[in-house]
Amino acid sequence: MLVECSRCPAQDQGCEGCLVTALFEGVPLPLDAKERAGVGAFLQAGLVSRSEAETLVARRDAVPLSRRAVG
Repeated sequence: MLVECSRCPAQDQGCEGCLVTALFEGVPLPLDAKERAGVGAFLQAGLVSRSEAETLVARRDAVPLSRRAVG
């Protein structure tokens, strides 16, 4: 699925209540394999504690509304 905000019939009028916008906002996600490996390296180097490492989650960065796409 590809969603292009530039083609939305409600562009600039309904963005605040848009479901696509909700998908991209601050929802904590589990770390993927590469992120877990990175956290493991920080843990081994003593840069984070085990308790910090166990609570880390990924978050999506905000993308300007005009550039959002899913698919």
